[in-house]
Amino acid sequence: MLSSAHLLEQAERLLDPLPDEVRARPTDRCRAISSAYYAVFHAGLTAAADQAVGTDVRGTVLYSLAYRSIDHAKMKGLCRLVVQKGPSIKRFMPESGWGDAIAGYANSFVTLNELRMQADYDPTYVVLPSEVANYILVARSAIGLLDAAEPEPRRAFLTLLLFPPR
Repeated sequence: MLSSAHLLEQAERLLDPLPDEVRARPTDRCRAISSAYYAVFHAGLTAAADQAVGTDVRGTVLYSLAYRSIDHAKMKGLCRLVVQKGPSIKRFMPESGWGDAIAGYANSFVTLNELRMQADYDPTYVVLPSEVANYILVARSAIGLLDAAEPEPRRAFLTLLLFPPR
């Protein structure tokens, strides 16, 4: 199973220049953004599968089924609805609201997803090492927010990831 912590470590290593280079190569900077995004994405997948199936069955086909049922577009769509307080999910929102933690995770996810698309697919995209370092911090913070979210909004958010309303 992919580890969000390892993906963040990989992103940070990609920013470290090779011994004979002054700074990280453009390709390394783009891959670092992608790794930071994937850390946030996989943190969400892991949290949803843990909630739905349980941590004691990681590595089983049932766990994999829950984990793999969420794709990038589904998560980005839900995150946008959380940030925009979309009416289609309002009835599933806890009475106390989404809270700063879930809203922060959702906002960071959308931002990092868009940056990852640029980094991976736009051949003209240029990003400075300092910007990449900031994006890695955003990713680390987003994962911390998801982990620290209040139980009710966290449960509602993760359930919506697995079972989107129709």
